[in-house]
Amino acid sequence: DVYSLDGAGQAKALTVKAGVQAKYFLNVQNDGNVTDSFTLTAPAALSGWTVQYQDGAGADLTAQITGAGWNTGDVLPLASKTLVLRVTPTAEAAGTCPLLLTAASNLNPLRKDAAGTETTKQ
Repeated sequence: DVYSLDGAGQAKALTVKAGVQAKYFLNVQNDGNVTDSFTLTAPAALSGWTVQYQDGAGADLTAQITGAGWNTGDVLPLASKTLVLRVTPTAEAAGTCPLLLTAASNLNPLRKDAAGTETTKQ
């Protein structure tokens, strides 16, 4: 496993046309030996970009994740929860939209990890 606060070693980049959605799957895994929950946070979308975070059932978590944070609920040891990140450039979008999703353990908030995405408008 790779751990970093800047997404190094845990990043994905996609290029899409305006109006076309880039889709990323993000796994939050509990590598500990006790059940834990995690608070996920990320910045809001850049101007000209639409960003949506969803849980595995399709529920929209965007306002929570880009706000105070979203709690995963209990994650058993060595188990994971998968999120879907959808990033779409509008016609007005420029360049790239880098995003960094950070997960912090609720048992030990000093234990954090991050994954990055970079979506480029073609």
